[in-house]
Amino acid sequence: MKTLSNLVLGLAVLLGVVAWMADARAQTGSKKETGRANTVMQDVSPNELKARLESWGYKVGAHEDRQERTELLVSNDASRGVDEYKGFNMRMFGCTPEDASFMERRCDGYEFRAFLRPGYPVKNKTYMDWNREFGQTRAFDTQGKPRLAWRVTIKGGVTWDNIRATVDLWEQELVAYFDHIDASVMD
Repeated sequence: MKTLSNLVLGLAVLLGVVAWMADARAQTGSKKETGRANTVMQDVSPNELKARLESWGYKVGAHEDRQERTELLVSNDASRGVDEYKGFNMRMFGCTPEDASFMERRCDGYEFRAFLRPGYPVKNKTYMDWNREFGQTRAFDTQGKPRLAWRVTIKGGVTWDNIRATVDLWEQELVAYFDHIDASVMD
């Protein structure tokens, strides 16, 4: 009886691995098409990302910073339940070719960035606690303003569903960071 149970378990594991491999092969074997949510992309242009964010209901502006890096300025009418929420930036990195228009370059990653204005000083311990205990993001202070950042690479392949999941997770982290800063006042 034990042998039969082991055989059934082994068969179930084998079928799971075969299904996983077939799914992985189907995704990586796809051509690069930005219109399909499950197509694997190796890079993305700021223009494509801007269009996709707008299709998800965000308002998006774009500019090039002093170091000629493309930044998307992202906001949403819904404040996500946080009064101080004003949106966030997505700074593109690993972009080529340099002689292309800043919105047409192909980039292999982006960094979410936000700064907050809580209206009261934030202790260094608050940042250290966040960085040690919470989430994917990194908390720090710049010129007396709390900041939050998260660098995401798309090297090796990513889908629009993956990018949407990172945007959703970023917003959850941002709300949690607001809560963390508010709770730190009680310390």
